[in-house]
Amino acid sequence: MFRRDPAVATCLGALNTTWQERLRLFRARVGPPWWAPGLVLTPELRAGYETYLPVAEFAADLARLGDRLLPHPSWVPHLLRARDGGACPLPRPDGPASLPDLWALLPEALAGHLCFAADALPALFCALADPPHFGTAAERYPAQQERFAALCTTHPRGRLRLLDLACGVGLGTFASAALAAGYGGRRVDTVGLTLEPLEAWMAAQQSLPHDRPRQRRLQDLAAGVSGVHFAAADVRRLPVQGPFDIILCNGLIGGTLLHHGPDLLDLLAGCCGALAPAGWLLIANRFHDGRRTHVERFAELARERRWEVAGDWHDLALRRR
Repeated sequence: MFRRDPAVATCLGALNTTWQERLRLFRARVGPPWWAPGLVLTPELRAGYETYLPVAEFAADLARLGDRLLPHPSWVPHLLRARDGGACPLPRPDGPASLPDLWALLPEALAGHLCFAADALPALFCALADPPHFGTAAERYPAQQERFAALCTTHPRGRLRLLDLACGVGLGTFASAALAAGYGGRRVDTVGLTLEPLEAWMAAQQSLPHDRPRQRRLQDLAAGVSGVHFAAADVRRLPVQGPFDIILCNGLIGGTLLHHGPDLLDLLAGCCGALAPAGWLLIANRFHDGRRTHVERFAELARERRWEVAGDWHDLALRRR
């Protein structure tokens, strides 16, 4: 899946040569402290890095490398891409403010590096596609799990269709599918959608090159679970047709990527079209209070459009009237 050809080797060699020299000049002109895990990122530290090692240029070089390494430019992690989807841009406005901020998102084995061996590239790009965030692991939302279990218990025997929006690398998707299947031994058809093609690939392959402990956990969750499929898609424009009995949407609504009114309405409309007549949309998050207004606005928009809404802003359950 990750290409290993002369074009990749040439691009990687150019990146390593360029940034090794820039690092040498940085260290010659900017004194310690240099970045290390745990170092407090002061404005002065960020300014020093941005003067000699601007994160925008580094991100653009990584994006160009990703173009050659990955199956298609759309697979370049969104962290390295512009909002319009361009593959070799300055980084996103809501992205890292400096190289140390970017390194803070990477595993210890990759953080602090500007040059890479070819064997490290799968882990690097998977880490960039799967940075730390609020997470979609099911156990992060115990109240929702309890509600989900109750819905599975009362659902008519037979097939249950589950859609997991913003599924990440699939930890919560497999856990939810296994939980649903455990009630009556029913068949559960599950689809997980994520904006990142690399995340969809990691979920489908149960492979996390950048995080082997979490990979083992993913594989344990997936063991014995069938009928689970993953795809890359923007949840504001759902590409799947229902009807689904339950739609999960965790750690997304009200967050950085989905809080504007038109986007919230697009998601509502898509879920309305994808849900079965008696289906449920379950939404949970662990956002801080600064995001509360956005989530409550979503609930208000749903009520205005004749959805039945229960729960609080951390744990919502919606169904169409």
